[in-house]
Amino acid sequence: MKNPFLNTVALLSLFLLFSFTTINFQKQPLYSKQKIEQYINEVFADQADALVFKSSSKRLPLITDFFNRISIQNLPEHRGKKFKLLSSLELQDKYNSNLKRDKNFDPDNFNALKYQFDMVCKNKLVYRVDNTDYLISIEPLK
Repeated sequence: MKNPFLNTVALLSLFLLFSFTTINFQKQPLYSKQKIEQYINEVFADQADALVFKSSSKRLPLITDFFNRISIQNLPEHRGKKFKLLSSLELQDKYNSNLKRDKNFDPDNFNALKYQFDMVCKNKLVYRVDNTDYLISIEPLK
């Protein structure tokens, strides 16, 4: 005859084991290839092909890597802490003089290429989106 107490303990043990097991999901990139291409076209305008897409330069891999090192989080617990502000960065409007700052911040559609972030930083950079709890962090170049 089986002991119901032992069955319960065994099931509870399995439940706890699986509850505390860390599952490592691969982080989904914030930016798809299509979105990166759209943002490059927005910033480089009619020079995008010559300077990025059909260029022998390393711009496309550098830009893609840059976008893969960006994370944007809404962190109200950091309210009041001092971070550089997004507004402190110049616009990257050399090739598109019609480029404008975002009036309303949308983390799902933020084109970081529009701003003069240090794309080859050696230390983690953190910027606050002005008047919000959003923080933009850029991991260092590896």
